[in-house]
Amino acid sequence: MDETKVINTVNCKKAEVTFKGRNWIAWYSPEIPLSYGPYKFSGLPGLIIKITDDKGEFDFELVKSIPTAKLKGKLITVKKSRYTEAIETTQAKLKETLKNAEANATAVLASQGTTIIKGQEMARQRTKEKEENRKYENPLELSN
Repeated sequence: MDETKVINTVNCKKAEVTFKGRNWIAWYSPEIPLSYGPYKFSGLPGLIIKITDDKGEFDFELVKSIPTAKLKGKLITVKKSRYTEAIETTQAKLKETLKNAEANATAVLASQGTTIIKGQEMARQRTKEKEENRKYENPLELSN
């Protein structure tokens, strides 16, 4: 017999899946015939209301659904001129402009007492920072 439960007044059915190295328990509602869910989870015969990994490290749950008509926001008009007002240049001029912009930004930062790191030292510091950050990583996807 299918396992069922009510989540936030919605009748749900249970489904289990292994995705990218994690085992997931999904609760979906056949009463809402949309095969969508959070992140990359979809394809069930109803909207995924809740999905949790079996270790309890990740938990997605639908807490509110708003009809499209009630969404607040402002429509904006995209004008073609925004994308057609380009200037003609050469690769050499572009490189020179970018170099000048970088030099100007560097000068402004240096005048404010900011230390500018370039080249090998920057690469070394980025590598060190990535290694340090790995200690705290808990990726949603464990495998390819």
